[in-house]
Amino acid sequence: MDNLLSLNGQLFAAALAGDLRRLQAWLGAGVDPSAQLDQVEYLLTRCRRRKRGALHVAAEGGHAGCVAALLAAGARPSAADSGGFTAVHAAATTGH
Repeated sequence: MDNLLSLNGQLFAAALAGDLRRLQAWLGAGVDPSAQLDQVEYLLTRCRRRKRGALHVAAEGGHAGCVAALLAAGARPSAADSGGFTAVHAAATTGH
């Protein structure tokens, strides 16, 4: 799977999986922490349609370490998906 994804896609996949070590490695490599899913080659059509970024999926999954790393790297907490929902909304809707 790693060979199929761009660098932004790698960051997104790490956020989705809650893989803090891998997420921090991609952030350290200079990957944009605010890249939205419509900018990467990832196969989750629900997220693509909603233009969710790595911060959204990390928050939705309750991956606090990944959320903190993305914010520290400059991800915008106010960034909204196509429905107007921020990462805080994503976390709240899944009980985090």
